[in-house]
Amino acid sequence: MENKEVTSKELALAVCKALADKRGKDIVSMYVREKTDLCDYFVVASGSNAPQIRAMGERVEELVEKELGLVPTRTEGVRDGRWAVVDYAT
Repeated sequence: MENKEVTSKELALAVCKALADKRGKDIVSMYVREKTDLCDYFVVASGSNAPQIRAMGERVEELVEKELGLVPTRTEGVRDGRWAVVDYAT
């Protein structure tokens, strides 16, 4: 699927929804545009165990692609489930 124009706020909200779908805990969306040139938002959440963390990362990828047409530019740690980074450098 081809990337389409999506605001960073829309993306952050979709990521939060995906994390909540898999019962992520302590979900926080931080607007950091004034602090860094790397991105507009960081979204952070906690999971209870490796399978849940893996499911959270996979759900983020699935929902963002389905609803916004975006694919991550980079993912790390999702398979191991100890931590995960899903980067959508839009």
